[in-house]
Amino acid sequence: LAAYLVGIFNVGGNILSAAAVARGCAFYLSHLLERLGVKLPAAIFAIEISGFTLSPMAMALVLGIGVLNLRGTETTSRFNNVVTVSSLVLLLAFILVCMTAIDPTRWQPFAPEGPGGVLQGSGAIFFAYLGFDVLACLSEEAEDPKVVPLGIAATLGISTALYVAVAIVLTGLVTRDELDLAAPLAAAARTRGLGIMAFAVSAAAVGSTLTTVFGGILASPRICYVMAQDGLVPQWLAQTSTSGMPVNALMLAIVPTAVLAIFIDFHPLASIVSASCLCTFSLVCSSLIILCCPTVTASEATPADSSTRNAPVSND
Repeated sequence: LAAYLVGIFNVGGNILSAAAVARGCAFYLSHLLERLGVKLPAAIFAIEISGFTLSPMAMALVLGIGVLNLRGTETTSRFNNVVTVSSLVLLLAFILVCMTAIDPTRWQPFAPEGPGGVLQGSGAIFFAYLGFDVLACLSEEAEDPKVVPLGIAATLGISTALYVAVAIVLTGLVTRDELDLAAPLAAAARTRGLGIMAFAVSAAAVGSTLTTVFGGILASPRICYVMAQDGLVPQWLAQTSTSGMPVNALMLAIVPTAVLAIFIDFHPLASIVSASCLCTFSLVCSSLIILCCPTVTASEATPADSSTRNAPVSND
């Protein structure tokens, strides 16, 4: 039961996070195209219908990434590597250039909502760390499985360092009242007259969010595949294409991700994903504690243990 729950929570978390990040990616893509002078109909990015904001571009991004995943892990990993390296270079450039525009007075008060606000914010962005477990999902396809733990540790370390550095620079550029929630980094750079960096960070944000969507869609079919092999879900989810991709499981991941991406706004999805991630990691940690610390029943006790317990205590 624990394995089934962990697997289902993982699949659901990946689907929800991919949908949420696809919405954010669509916002950054609109900013990037605007800076390039490319004018597309506003309805491609946002349509207001009965109180809902639909995002056809977010759905198109999910479907495009799903099609690319059908070509197999080698193609997607090559694309992912190029986008990731480019995004890291642009993010580092943003940090170094925008450091010159930091005003320390914007850090006062340092925590305006107190410890409660810090915890609430931490819970809201918890899903940002969801992608590192994709490495574990791909461990069976690694040429050297020993690099997987190193990759997970390096991913967590680099991501944490970048998040902290970007947060320091961002909060030094704008106050929370000036923050644009749709595209915060690009808007902050533009507010301080750093138009070139606004363009660069928009490009980096599109790339980094694309890789996150890639990770969510890439991991879910692998989890379903392993669960099907263990008999936890129907066997038809383990059927693979000629490229080795669990195609049925991939379709099962793409369809709900695309539907959520077009209909549901980023912030509700982010809250749901964070709750799902917390449940998943709590179950995993609890399961590991149980597996690493097995209880010894009375029937498993050795005769030596029994004789020791029953031996009289000497007064010498």
